[in-house]
Amino acid sequence: MKIKKSQLRRIIAEEKARLQRRLNETGADVMEVDDAIDAAAEDIAAMWFDQQMALFDEGDVPEIQERNSRESWETQARRGSDSLVSAIKSQIRGAYEDHEQMMQEAAFGGD
Repeated sequence: MKIKKSQLRRIIAEEKARLQRRLNETGADVMEVDDAIDAAAEDIAAMWFDQQMALFDEGDVPEIQERNSRESWETQARRGSDSLVSAIKSQIRGAYEDHEQMMQEAAFGGD
């Protein structure tokens, strides 16, 4: 069976429209997930930062105060917090994408 150029163009246009509709439908969901991941990563990193500052302020580990000023410790904690945000986002997004793929492959079994 031969397909004319006009038929092929119509098929491509229909498929493109179908894919665009699907993308639009899932786009909002993906943005919600991304926002949730960002918020969770920021919250966890903020807790970590607070814990690091408490370690310094409470003085339970004298070596920390001997080797660092509070300003130096805070700078290190902020850098560590920023790094933690990136690491958390990367790990969660990777796991999320892996699970999306596993669902498409029916890796979790059927009925």
